[in-house]
Amino acid sequence: MKRAFALSLAVCALAVLYAPAGAAALQVGPGGQPLQAPGADPLPTPTLTLAATPPIVPFGGSAKLKGTIKDLVGSTVDPGVTVSLAAMPAGALTFTEGVATTTIDSKGAFSFTVKPALNTTYEVSFAGDTTWGAATSPDVPVGVRPQLTFKAPASLWQHQQRTFKGSSTPAMPGASVTIEHKAGGVWKNWRTVTLSAKSSFSSAWKPADDGIEYFRLSFAGDDSFAAITTPSQRVIVNHPNKYNIPITYPHYFVIDHSEFRLYYYESGHLIKRWDCVLGKPSTPTPMGHFHIYQKQAHPEVGEGPWILYYYGPIGIHGTNEPWLLKLFPRNFSHGCCRLYNWQISWLAPRIPIGTPVWNVP
Repeated sequence: MKRAFALSLAVCALAVLYAPAGAAALQVGPGGQPLQAPGADPLPTPTLTLAATPPIVPFGGSAKLKGTIKDLVGSTVDPGVTVSLAAMPAGALTFTEGVATTTIDSKGAFSFTVKPALNTTYEVSFAGDTTWGAATSPDVPVGVRPQLTFKAPASLWQHQQRTFKGSSTPAMPGASVTIEHKAGGVWKNWRTVTLSAKSSFSSAWKPADDGIEYFRLSFAGDDSFAAITTPSQRVIVNHPNKYNIPITYPHYFVIDHSEFRLYYYESGHLIKRWDCVLGKPSTPTPMGHFHIYQKQAHPEVGEGPWILYYYGPIGIHGTNEPWLLKLFPRNFSHGCCRLYNWQISWLAPRIPIGTPVWNVP
C-alpha cells in the first residue's frame, strides 16, 4: 500500500515537471478548491459596480455603499454569492481587505454601511467560483467633513475689541482655517488662523467702521478631511453715541429732560439735536420707553402743523409759543414735547409708526 502511494506521488511530480510549455494553470478558489479544469477556457468575469450615498459625510456620520454584480449582458450572477469590502483610509498605502462581507440578493445587488473617521477609499471584490471569475469594483471615495464651531460677537461698538472663536471635531491641531467676510455681496478670505494643540483658535478684532457685517469660517480640506464652510453670522457694529442707541434702529428719539432737548437718531447716528419744551411740574412728561403709534397733521390749535403721538394724548408737536424755546428750563407744556413748527414739519414725513421714544431723566 505504501509503495503504491509513493508511486502515485512520483507520477504526479513527473507530470508537473514535464508539463508542456503554455499549458493553462489550474485556478484555485478559497480553500484550495479548483475553479476550473486544467486547459479549460477562462471563466467569464462579472462586472462589479459601486457608489456611495452621500459621497461626503460629517464626522461621525454614515454612508451607504451600494453596488451590483452582473455579467457583461446584464444578467444577474447567482444570488447568494459573497462579496467583500476593502478600505484604504487617508494616509494608508494599501487596502485593508475583508473589512466586511455580504451576499448579493436576487437582483445581484448588495450594500454596506460605513462610518469612516477620515477620508476613505473603498472597493468591493468577488473571489470567483466554479462559474465566474474574480472581479473587483472601481474605487469609490467617501469624504469626511470635520465639524467646525464658530462664534462671532453678535454686537459691539465701533473701536471696541472683541474676539472670534472656533474649534474643530475631530481634533486637527496645526490645521489652517479661514475667517471669511462678506463685502459687496461677495465672500472673501479675511483672516487665516491656525488651530492650536486643542484644535481651537481665538482672534481679536477692533472694527474701524460701524455697520452690519457678515462672517463665516471655512476649511479648504486636505488629504484627511473634506472641505466645509459654516453658516454665516451677522455682527452688528454700533456707532458710538451718547445714549448707546444701536444701529439696528433706523429711527429713534431720545428726549432728555435734564437738558430739555430732543435727539433724533438714524441707525445709531445722531441726525438732529433740538431744544424742546417739556411738561411743567403739575403735568410732567412721562419717563420711560414708548413708540410712535399715530401721526396727525393739523392737530389742535397751538400744536403746530403735526403731532406724533406716543403715549395717550401726549406726543411730539409744534407750537404757537416759539419764544418759550429760548428760555431755560423749558417746562411749560401739559406733558408733550414742543418743537419749532419747521422742525416738526421736517420730522413728521420721515418718522414711521413704531419709532421708539425714550424719555430719560
